Amino acid sequence: IRTGMGALPNNNSWQLYKFGFGPYIDTLFTQSDLGVITKVGIWLMPAPPPPGYKPFMITMPSMENLAMAVEIMAPMKVNMVIGNTVMISSPLQDIAPYASRSEFSTEAGIDAAAAAETYGLGQWNLYGALYGMPQNVEAVWSMIEPAFNMIPGAKIYLREDRPDDVVWRNREKMMRGEPVQGMDNIANWSGNDVISLGVTAPIAGADAMRLHGVSASILSKHGFDYLAEYAVAWRSLTKRINLPVDRTDGDSLAAAEACAQELVFGLAAQGFGVTNTSTGYRPMALQPYTEGGLADLRSQLKTTLDPHGVFPVG
Repeated sequence: IRTGMGALPNNNSWQLYKFGFGPYIDTLFTQSDLGVITKVGIWLMPAPPPPGYKPFMITMPSMENLAMAVEIMAPMKVNMVIGNTVMISSPLQDIAPYASRSEFSTEAGIDAAAAAETYGLGQWNLYGALYGMPQNVEAVWSMIEPAFNMIPGAKIYLREDRPDDVVWRNREKMMRGEPVQGMDNIANWSGNDVISLGVTAPIAGADAMRLHGVSASILSKHGFDYLAEYAVAWRSLTKRINLPVDRTDGDSLAAAEACAQELVFGLAAQGFGVTNTSTGYRPMALQPYTEGGLADLRSQLKTTLDPHGVFPVG
């Protein structure tokens, strides 16, 4: 199947206008097991010249600062003042790829405050960037800087302010389009693999705090550290929750899967749906989606496009 403009012989805009005519069906394959993708087009971002690229980092000292940061971000994202997907991360999420849990363990549990202090991080850490013509970048920055300075205790850093900081260096590389090895090594924190869940909500401070509160409570109940970050996109934010696991240890795997299940159903009960998961946990994530016949439609599509069950559900 050649989707979109690819179905038109001799066209020269397949990768430029991906929708074609009629229903847009690419995501039937990019977000499912209904087929095998054999060709993909990727839109590349032009390398921004230094005056037209301004990455920034903001550390915040209190968990409660999350609500204000999200409220500040909401109009900036809806109006596309900040173009990239802004990340708001917990300190352990940032530290996990570069350290081991044992470095910060105490008899009372993990010393998250000491870990954050060691790496110069806040209780929340925001990463964003501006792109475009230099004059536009500076004009937008004149709005952003005073807005975030209103958060009590917030500190704003620019590209040159943290030259020896591995966390900031790799986050900044990602924002300018440079692939970074090692940022996903979260499993090294306390295992050899990780189960990840993405949960989506509105860009609203109250929703972000409610999502934080419910997930933090469930993680604590199951004995997991708070490894989580928010991705603030155009009109929604998605929280990524990571559960490091040792897949050679049956107890470790059982604990992680029990925690993942309670996160899926506990968050769904609050109106927050899981929108992406690690491989193998999709059936669990789909179960709360019970309204309006969506499951029946997906079942019919699966039967029609894969009648012999060649592609396993997982």
